[in-house]
Amino acid sequence: MMYKKIIFLVCFLLASTVNYSQKAPSKFGKISDQEMEAIVCPIDSNAHAYYVFDFGRTYFQYATTTVREGEMTGQQKGFQMHFERHYRIKIIDDNAFDWANIEIPLYHSDGDKEEVIQFKAATYNNSGKKIETVKLRFNDMISEEKNENWDVLKCALPQVKAGSVIEVSYTIKSDFLYNLQSWEFQHTIPTLFSEYHLSIPEYFHYNQSQRGYYRVDMETISKKNSFTISYLTSDMGLVSQGHNKSQQTIEYDENIFDYVATNIPAFPMEAYLTTAQNYISKVDFELAWTKFPNQSEHHYTTSWDKINHNLLTNSDFGMQLKRERFLKDEVEKLKLQNSDTLELIKNALSTIQKKFTWNGQTRKYTSGNLREVYKSGSGNSADINLSLVILLRELGIRAYPVLLSTRENGMIHPSHPSLSSFNYVIAVATDGENNYLMDATEPLSEINLLPTRCLNKDGWIVDEQRSGWINLQKSEAAKSATYDLVLSEDGGVQGTLNYTFNAYAALGERLKAARETDAESYLKLKFDNISGLLINKSDLTGIDSLYSNVNVNLDVNITEKMENAGNLFFFEPLFFDCMEENPFKIENREYPVEFEYPFTEMQSVSITIPENYTIEELPKPTIVKLDDGSAKFMYSISQFGNKVQITSVFSINKVFFLPEQYPFLKQLIDLVVDKHKEQIVLKKI
Repeated sequence: MMYKKIIFLVCFLLASTVNYSQKAPSKFGKISDQEMEAIVCPIDSNAHAYYVFDFGRTYFQYATTTVREGEMTGQQKGFQMHFERHYRIKIIDDNAFDWANIEIPLYHSDGDKEEVIQFKAATYNNSGKKIETVKLRFNDMISEEKNENWDVLKCALPQVKAGSVIEVSYTIKSDFLYNLQSWEFQHTIPTLFSEYHLSIPEYFHYNQSQRGYYRVDMETISKKNSFTISYLTSDMGLVSQGHNKSQQTIEYDENIFDYVATNIPAFPMEAYLTTAQNYISKVDFELAWTKFPNQSEHHYTTSWDKINHNLLTNSDFGMQLKRERFLKDEVEKLKLQNSDTLELIKNALSTIQKKFTWNGQTRKYTSGNLREVYKSGSGNSADINLSLVILLRELGIRAYPVLLSTRENGMIHPSHPSLSSFNYVIAVATDGENNYLMDATEPLSEINLLPTRCLNKDGWIVDEQRSGWINLQKSEAAKSATYDLVLSEDGGVQGTLNYTFNAYAALGERLKAARETDAESYLKLKFDNISGLLINKSDLTGIDSLYSNVNVNLDVNITEKMENAGNLFFFEPLFFDCMEENPFKIENREYPVEFEYPFTEMQSVSITIPENYTIEELPKPTIVKLDDGSAKFMYSISQFGNKVQITSVFSINKVFFLPEQYPFLKQLIDLVVDKHKEQIVLKKI
């Protein structure tokens, strides 16, 4: 009969429960005496905690295993993924309590969402001769929105203390077949054993990519499996106690991947590293295509052009850009100012900055109708910056949204098109020759001076004609300190200190000042704790205005900086602006060095020496740089009569240094620190 033919076709699209059983290294709650009594990590004596094991498993299951006559195929629940995770952590001391904070990410889209279908969590403590178990209930978990597509279930395990063992096990059921879980083998604490077991029916093909610096072993096998579909029919088309039941068993191949890593050291969160997510040892997956019997391949791996098209037709992105007329009052006001193009762009940015208060949410989609959001005066990053794009276009300026991934969110890989990798949107305007990047979420941000969270290499321009990558780094930081000082015969020092902050250095000072009640409080915070500095008079300019330098001018007396031995006097000529410490401590680094932006720090010091003193010894001048010129240090010192002139210039000219460049960068900065500590020696005659 026709119905049987339909069921026959449907059954080929089904997958059974995976019957290959791979289990965690230990049953939940089976804690050994060795785990409870451990007082040090076996592979890192400095660790505050460590993973005893971290086990994950993903398998596919079909939700509908019985089909009734008259039931439409579209009513049947299709393939689902089940992701299981079971981990156990030993807490060594009080510094590791944050590891007792459970976080379970759950994906959602278009009204569907992932679901936790199994959950167990407990804290284990020594209590006399037995192990005390304190369980956490699933109802104690709270849900927190992370972004448009992700929520996080969160809670802290109870009664965690030094010596505790904590354990968590959960299973997530997901309808999002393209959202196959990544697996992280490495964490910021050591991991003794990590395994990820993946069973994929032949109907699915996922691209897999491993990253990181530590070995992960992988075994792959293929085995036969089968599933059974049952369907119920009756002569009248109604199911009753006298129904007819038929079954059909389908065999298929199942591809099994088993990833195992042991004794993985903690990922070191060192200075100048954007986010661990860029470099930890992990495996990622991307759904490439599906192929079911009697059907052609369906490809899911997308392209940047497809992503561009999807965004332009999305109701919470591209379609919002068509809502133009709600800004007509602002457009008329700005046009009356008769500004040139650059001034018009600045004024448009300022208008949106003053209108909106950012709610702190990093988003690539709007939270609702932009007309209504604009009236409310508060919004996420997409609400604010898409409004800026609309305003610029209404003013006759070519402007486009730019998608990016914030530094905390991780790098975008241009060779792996992925819309979910983006989490933020800014604006770009062009006058035909220059591009002007803008983010109106930050009141103190300027054109081409984005908040540092946005400085993550490249962003994607969303437009039918101009789509493509754009570099987000358009500015640098410059700080200069100019001293004009006079030494007195008794060893005192007086004179002027003048500081100039430019671009990102100026933005940093404005952000500091914005957190204080007034300019005086800002100066007090900046200089009051500097030993030996007495400020007689101060002058501050540029702190309240954008597109200018911030200048601090001080009239000072300096004490406690001169040392003497008999008729010899010693002092460090850069006084308060020495580089005192190298942020890079370890000899070799396995991960890149990432600065937020290029920068230059310059000190220029003029010191007048009393006539009854002679210069006994001066530091030697030096010039050193890396082979590619990406880091430079110049130190010069000269004497003109009774004056000594010192100039120090240290610059970092790129933001990304490979691990093999690290020893040379560290060595150069060591030289800067040592040179800044060298003293001038005076002799009293």
